[in-house]
Amino acid sequence: MNKMADVAKLFGKKLDEEFFIRWGNVEYMCEFTARGLRCYPSAKNNIKYTYSNNDWLFLLLIGEAVIIND
Repeated sequence: MNKMADVAKLFGKKLDEEFFIRWGNVEYMCEFTARGLRCYPSAKNNIKYTYSNNDWLFLLLIGEAVIIND
């Protein structure tokens, strides 16, 4: 049974809902999907490289990356 909806809910989000996370001074657009966490560099940043999506989920779980609330 897929638990990604529960993981999204843990962070106050729903599946396929776009949101931003911050790691250091860099922001990334992300969304929880049924297959995991998907993240992309934000258009605000001039960055073409990112960590794997599994790394972003880990960084969120340990508190090194944070979700930016609207």
